[in-house]
Amino acid sequence: MVPDIDLQLQAVIKALTDTVMPAIDPANKMAVEQAGLAVATLSMARNRLPLVRRLARHGLQMAIAMAEELVAAIPTAAAGLAAPLAAGREALQDPAHDTAAIDAVQRALNDAIGALIDDSSNGPHIAAIEAIIIRRGKLATDLGRAWTMPSGFEPNPASVPTIESLLS
Repeated sequence: MVPDIDLQLQAVIKALTDTVMPAIDPANKMAVEQAGLAVATLSMARNRLPLVRRLARHGLQMAIAMAEELVAAIPTAAAGLAAPLAAGREALQDPAHDTAAIDAVQRALNDAIGALIDDSSNGPHIAAIEAIIIRRGKLATDLGRAWTMPSGFEPNPASVPTIESLLS
């Protein structure tokens, strides 16, 4: 078998749609609903697959930008963020970093950012931290809404930028 994940997902979706779903007892509403959700989820994953690496890189870029803003706002932040920031920058420069490696570097940077925020939550820089969190949170929320748009749960789809525009 060719290790083509897109082809494999197509095959699973087709098998579920053409063989499994018609065999489900229509009276079993929960099973029918869950099978439909499984197909929809697999279809969304298949459609988003080409963007996964871009999403991971973008997430790391956002974490780096947030860390840099925090360092600029809190002079003492540089020490705690130096190593994870350097690792993040290195990961973006190294084409050998796969998506899982990029995600791991981002998690480490986010953990360091979280620790800094916890340590600074009662300090003199709280207003600057809150402003950074709100600004960066909006970007992350927009990205999450765009990524999950095909799920059909977005109440106002026209208000959400496209995933492609957010990842550019």
